[in-house]
Amino acid sequence: MMVSTVIQASGAGDVTLEKVAEGRYVVRRGGLRQGEVFGGHGRWVAQTLRGRHLGTAKNRHAAARLALSPSSNSDGKCVPQFNQESN
Repeated sequence: MMVSTVIQASGAGDVTLEKVAEGRYVVRRGGLRQGEVFGGHGRWVAQTLRGRHLGTAKNRHAAARLALSPSSNSDGKCVPQFNQESN
């Protein structure tokens, strides 16, 4: 039985915590996996899907917000932003 908890509803898609094992959750935004959260007893760790440590928090919802941070999407690498204006 898979358990999902919606932690934030927004126009960009719902953010859910999907329980995959005891003390281990997958963070999804709009159905796409964004990161992982694991732990328990007041100590939760957020990491990218590649295993890069993003930080710790006191509850799983705060750790999920760490997993959704902009640095988690690029795995710590700076992604250049291009101007899409046409002349």
